[in-house]
Amino acid sequence: VSRLFNVSAGSFVPAPKVDSAVIKIQVDKERKYTVIDENMMTRVIRGAFAQRRKTLVNSLSSEFSELGKDELTEAVVKCGYRADIRGEKLDIPDFAKLSDAITEIKNIKKR
Repeated sequence: VSRLFNVSAGSFVPAPKVDSAVIKIQVDKERKYTVIDENMMTRVIRGAFAQRRKTLVNSLSSEFSELGKDELTEAVVKCGYRADIRGEKLDIPDFAKLSDAITEIKNIKKR
């Protein structure tokens, strides 16, 4: 993502209370991550941002009610993150890694 230029609030009708920016998003053609289960990754990302201003574990616990907070904390820490990290600190490969960790925990729990 790169910023191209700013746009003043007066450029819009009605004028908002903030200025805006025009950005360019360049999408990589090849993935920089692999994931065991795409649907699980979607759930992880949705859960990570479901509740604003919550830690990642607390936010994920609403999406993954079948897992306890201890198991979600285990997955987050296993990936090398602090237990109190927030979802906005992770990038897409991080979410893929977390998704795989949660998938492993769920598979172990099924046995």
